[in-house]
Amino acid sequence: MMTRLQSVISLALLASAPIWCIEVGLGAWRQGWPEHGWIGALVALGLIQTACLGASCVALIMIPKAAALDERVLDLWARRAEPDQTGAGLNLIAQLAGLAAGGGLALSMIPALSDVVATPLYNVVISVGAVIASLGLGWLIGRRVGAMLRPIQGVKLLSPAYLTLGAGGLGAMLYLALWWQRDLLFKEIDPWPLMAVALIGASAVVIGLFGDRLRSASPVAVLASIAFTAVLVVGFGRSPLSATSLSGHFSFSSLVAQQLRSRIDADGDGVSAWFGGGDCGPSDPMTFPGAIDLPDDGIDQDCFAGDLSSRQEGLDLNPRYAAQTKDAAPELIVLVSVDALRPDFVGFYGYSKHPTTPKLDRWARQAVVFDSAYTTGPYTTIAMPSLLTGLGMGQMPGYISDLFEERLSSPTVKLPASVDTLAEGLKSAGYKTHAIVSGFDVRLNDFDQGFDEAEVVTTRSLDTADQVTARARAWLAANPSGKRLLWLHYFDPHDPYFHGVQPNFGRSTKARYASSIAFMDQHLGGLLNELSAQPKTTTLIVSDHGESLGEKGKFGHGYNLHRHETRVVMAWRGPGFQPRRLRGAVSLVDVAPTLLNMAALQPKPSAGFSLLETLRGGAEELDRAVLTESYRRGQHFSVSTADWRLFYHLDQNRYELFNAQLDRMELNNLAPVNSKQVDVMRGRLLTLMNRGGTFVRRGMQVRDLIADRVPDAALLERPVRFGDSIELIGYEFGQGGDAEKPQHVATLYLRAIKRMDTSWRVAFGLSGPRAMNKDHFPGRSYFPTNRWPPGVIIKDPVILGTMSKFPSAHWRLTLGFYAGDERLQPQPDGALELSKSGTRVVLADRQLIVPMKWAVERDQLRREQMRAIEAARKEASAAKEKKEQKP
Repeated sequence: MMTRLQSVISLALLASAPIWCIEVGLGAWRQGWPEHGWIGALVALGLIQTACLGASCVALIMIPKAAALDERVLDLWARRAEPDQTGAGLNLIAQLAGLAAGGGLALSMIPALSDVVATPLYNVVISVGAVIASLGLGWLIGRRVGAMLRPIQGVKLLSPAYLTLGAGGLGAMLYLALWWQRDLLFKEIDPWPLMAVALIGASAVVIGLFGDRLRSASPVAVLASIAFTAVLVVGFGRSPLSATSLSGHFSFSSLVAQQLRSRIDADGDGVSAWFGGGDCGPSDPMTFPGAIDLPDDGIDQDCFAGDLSSRQEGLDLNPRYAAQTKDAAPELIVLVSVDALRPDFVGFYGYSKHPTTPKLDRWARQAVVFDSAYTTGPYTTIAMPSLLTGLGMGQMPGYISDLFEERLSSPTVKLPASVDTLAEGLKSAGYKTHAIVSGFDVRLNDFDQGFDEAEVVTTRSLDTADQVTARARAWLAANPSGKRLLWLHYFDPHDPYFHGVQPNFGRSTKARYASSIAFMDQHLGGLLNELSAQPKTTTLIVSDHGESLGEKGKFGHGYNLHRHETRVVMAWRGPGFQPRRLRGAVSLVDVAPTLLNMAALQPKPSAGFSLLETLRGGAEELDRAVLTESYRRGQHFSVSTADWRLFYHLDQNRYELFNAQLDRMELNNLAPVNSKQVDVMRGRLLTLMNRGGTFVRRGMQVRDLIADRVPDAALLERPVRFGDSIELIGYEFGQGGDAEKPQHVATLYLRAIKRMDTSWRVAFGLSGPRAMNKDHFPGRSYFPTNRWPPGVIIKDPVILGTMSKFPSAHWRLTLGFYAGDERLQPQPDGALELSKSGTRVVLADRQLIVPMKWAVERDQLRREQMRAIEAARKEASAAKEKKEQKP
C-alpha cells in the first residue's frame, strides 16, 4: 500500500505541472502579468498541486486494487480494434441511451407528482421512487436492446475504448464551440476552470488505476515534494502580494483559493487572511472587509481608510444648479438610453473598424460629447435607478439590501416609492411623460414611477430598434406639441449579439456586437437628427453600462469595474449648447439634475451635478471624481477622474490603480508602486461612499444595536436556534420612545452563530383582535444579518406602537426568519415552544397589551376636532342655503 501511495503522490504532483503552465499562460495572455505576479504564480502552483494530490488520494480510496479494475481497462484498450468489440460498444451506447431516456421520463414525471398528497415527506418519497423506477426502466430496456446488438462485429471505431475517448474529446470540442458561439448561455462561464477540474479528475483516475505500474519515487523525494508544496501554500499564501493573482487573474487557482478561504477562517467572520482574503483582523470577528465601522472607537472594523470619524467629510446631496428661466425650458426632451453600449464601438468616440454609427455621428457633430462618462454600476438594476433619480445606491432606502438578494435570472429589486424620479419632477411641471422600453419590463422594478404610460416592446433579448423607433414616431405624431418627456430604451447591443442582423460585419463576438449597434443606428440615428432640427428640443443619448468582449477573459457585464464595463456613452444636443468634446469625469447621476435644471425646477437632493452650465460652454471640472459600485459578484467600488481610476475590491481588501489616459486597457496596476496616488484617490472614494453621511449614520445606528450583555430579566433559560445561523438568547416586552409619549416595544436579543450569506428578514407576528405583522430587516437595513459578526449580541427593537386603535387585549407574539420563500427553521430544543407551522417560536402566548393613554386621549381629541370642523362646515352650508332661499 505504501508503495502505491508513494507512486500516487509523486505522479499527482507531476500532473499539476502542465495544468499550472496553462493556468499561468492564460492569465498572462488575458490580463497581462501583475505586479509581483511571481508570488501569486508560486501560490497557484501550490494550490494546483494540493488539488491534484487530494483528487488522486480520493481516487486511490475509490479504486481498490483488489478489484483489478486496471486489468480490465488495459484489456479493453488492448482489444480496442478487435471485431467483437463493436457489439460491446453498441451495447454500451444502448445502455447509456436507455439511462438518458429514463432520466427524461423522470424529469417529466416529477412536476406531475410533486403535489399528489399533502404531506411533504410522502411527496419526496413518491418523487424519489418515480426517479428510481424511471432510471431502472430505461436501463433495463437499454440493456435488453444492447444484448440484441452484442453479437454485431466489424466496425473497429465503435469499441468501448474508442467510444470513451471519442465522447470525451467530442464533449470538450462541443463545449468550446458552444462557448465561442452562444454568448448568452456560455460566455459568462470561464471554460478553463471546468476543463482544469476535468483534467485533474481524469488524471486522478488514471493515477489511481495505473500509478503502481510505474517505478515509484523514493520516500525522500515524496517527502521533499510534499514539503515543497507546503512551503508554497503556507509560506506565500498569506502574502497580500498574491491577492491580485488569486482574485480572478489565475482563474482555476482563484477558484481553489476561494474554497479554501471559507474553510480556514480563524475568527468565523467569513473572511480569511489567507489566499487573498484580505482580513485585516484575523482574530477579531468584528473586523473584516465589509464590516460596519463604528465611529470614533479607535478600531478600523471595515479595513478601509482607518477608523471612521463622526466628523468624516462626506459630500452633501445638494446639486449644483445653473440659472434657468421657465421660458427657456425645452418643450420636448428625448432621453435615449442604450443597454450595454461601449463608447469605443461608436464612431463619434473614434471607432473606425466598422461603420457602426454613421447617422449618430452626424447628429453628434452638433452635440456635447463627454469622453469620461461612467455608469454608477455595471448592470441595469444599479445603473437605471441612478439615471432616473440622480441618486446613488447609498442614498436609496433599502435598495442595496435588495441588491444583495438579487437573483441574476430574475431581478426583483424595486425602485423605492419614497424616491423622487425625473419623470415625477417633470410631470409636476406640466410635462407629458412617456416611456418606450425594450429588453425588460420597467413596471416590475417600478422604474416607471412618474410616467403617464410605459410601453414594453418585449422582455426578450432581441434586436428591436425598428420597433422602438416606430412606436416613438407614433407617440410623437399623436403628441405633436406641448411639454413632453419621451424616454426610449434600446436593447440591441445587449448579448447574445445575433448573427444575421443587417448590416452584417461577421460571425465573431465583436463583429456581431458591432452589427447590432449598426442596426440600431439605422433606426435611432435618423430619428434623433430629425428631432434635433425642431425648436426647443433637447436630445441626449447615454448607455447604462458597458460590456466585456473578451478583455481579461470575460464576456458580458457585471463582473468587474474595468473601463470596458463602466465607461458609457453620454452626448447632449439642444438649443444654446456649445458643441465640443470634454474629458472631465461625469456620471449617470448627472442626467436627472441636469434635465430638471433645464425645466427650471427647484433642486432635488442628488448625488450628481447639473451639467447645464457646462453644456452652454462653461468650464469643465477636470479634477472631479465619480463613484461606481457593484454588488453582483462581490462588493466592488471605483472612483474615476479624468486622469486616474482606483478600484477597491471590498471582499479582498485590495486596491488597483490605473492611469486613465496612458493605460486605457487597464493592464498595469500601479497601486503597489504609487501609494501616494492611492491615498489621494482612496480619500476621494471614502468621501463619495459617505455621501450624505451614509457611513457615519450607519455606524452610529449599528453601534446602538450591539449589546454588551442581555438583561437578566430578558435572558432565556435556553437559547432558541434558528437553523445553524441565528440564536434568540433573550426577549423582553416593555415601553420605549419619549418618556412623555411612550410606545410598546418588543426587544429581541439575537446572536449570529456563524457568518451568514443570506440577509434574513425578521418575521414578527401578532395575533389578537386582528392579525398583524411587524416584519423588517434588523437595524432598518443598516445591519443586515449577513453583516453580523459571529458571537456578537444584536439588540433588535420591534416597535409595536401605541396600539391605540385596539382595546386592551391579550396577544400571541411569534418570531421567525425568512428570505423570499425560504424559512430559517427553529430548533425544538429551545426554551420556547414552536408555532403550529413549525416555522416560528411563540414569544408570548397571552401578552396583555393596553393602549397607551396619551395616544387614546390624542385620538379622542382629534376626533372631537374633526367633529367640530364638520359641524361648523354643516352650519355654514345651512346658512348659505338659507340665504340663497331668501327672495
